[in-house]
Amino acid sequence: MTTIEVNGKVSHDEWRSYVERHPEGLVYHLPQWKETLEQSFGHRPFYLFARDDEGRFLGTLPLFQVKSPLTGNRLVSLPFSYVCGPIADSESVKAQLVSRAQELCHELGCHYLEIRAMRRLSVDMKVSEYFSTYILELSNDPSAVWKKLERRSARWPIGKAERDGVTVRVDNSIEGIKMFNKLNQRTKRNLGVPAHPLVFLENIGTKLAGHFRVYLAEVSGKAIAGILCLSLRDRVIDAYAASDERYLSCHANDLLVWRAIEDCCKNGYCRFDFGKTPRDNEGLGRFKRKWGAQQHALYYHYYPILPKLISSERSGQKYRLLTGFWKKLPLSLTQTMGSMMFRHLDG
Repeated sequence: MTTIEVNGKVSHDEWRSYVERHPEGLVYHLPQWKETLEQSFGHRPFYLFARDDEGRFLGTLPLFQVKSPLTGNRLVSLPFSYVCGPIADSESVKAQLVSRAQELCHELGCHYLEIRAMRRLSVDMKVSEYFSTYILELSNDPSAVWKKLERRSARWPIGKAERDGVTVRVDNSIEGIKMFNKLNQRTKRNLGVPAHPLVFLENIGTKLAGHFRVYLAEVSGKAIAGILCLSLRDRVIDAYAASDERYLSCHANDLLVWRAIEDCCKNGYCRFDFGKTPRDNEGLGRFKRKWGAQQHALYYHYYPILPKLISSERSGQKYRLLTGFWKKLPLSLTQTMGSMMFRHLDG
C-alpha cells in the first residue's frame, strides 16, 4: 500500500539522493530549490512524498501555493521552474501523487492545479502544449558538437565575438551574480517585463552550490552579457540569459552559449537544455535550433480548468500595452517595482 504525505518528514539526504538517481529528476526537484523558492518569494510549499508500508521512498510531487491578486489562488509544480512533474518508481505512484494534489487543490480553495511535465501524464487533467523546450545532445568531444552548429547563424557569430575581443569567464561568486543581475534588469526592462529579484539569484548562489554556473561575457573588462545555468546529473539548463543591448553587434550571447556547451562536453554532461520557449516565438526558437538542438513538447497539465494565463497571451492587446508601458519606465523604477511584482507572475 502506498501512503502519500503532505510536507512529510524527509531528510534532505534521502530526498536529494532519490532525485539525483531518478532518471527524470531535475534540479527543480531538489530540496535546495524548495528553499530557494520559499525564501525568495514567501509562497507556501506543499510537497507530496510517497512511501510504501515499509517506509521506502517511492516518489515526490513538489507543489507551491501561489496566492496573487494578478494570477489568483493556484497550486503549481512549480512556480519559476519551467518543468517539474512528479517523479516516482511507477506510473501508478505518479497517478496517486497527482490525485492527492487534486484533492489538495480543493482543500486549499485554489482555482486550479498546474503541473509542468516533460511528457503527458496518464491522469485526468486538461493539457496545454503552448510551450516546448530545445535539447542539444552533447559529446565528450566539443568538436563533434561544433559540427552540428549552423555555419552562418551560429559559427560565424562566435568567430565575430572572438575577433571583437569578447572573452568569457565563469564567476559563481555573489559579485558575479550581482553583475548578472544588472544585465538581467536591463534586459527585462527592454522586453517590457519585470526581472527576477536579486534575492532570488543570490539564493541560487547560496543554496545551489555545485548546481549552477554564471558565465559572463566581457569586452575590455566590462560585462556585456551573461547566462546562468542550472545542472543536475547529466543535464545542464540554460536557465537565464541577459545582455546589454548596446553591444549586440559583438555577438556575445553566441560566444557565451558556445563556451557553456564546451564546458558541458568537457565535464561529461549529456544534454544542454535551452529551456522553455513559447510556440509563437519563432525568433527564439530559431536561435535555439541553430545549435543543433531538437524541439521537445512540454505538457502543462491543469485541473479542474484550463485558465487564461498571462504567459500564453503575449499577442493580446492588454499584454502589448503593459509591456509598452514597462519599457518606458526608468531602470531604477522597474528594478524596485519588479522586485515587488515578480512573485505574482506566472514563472
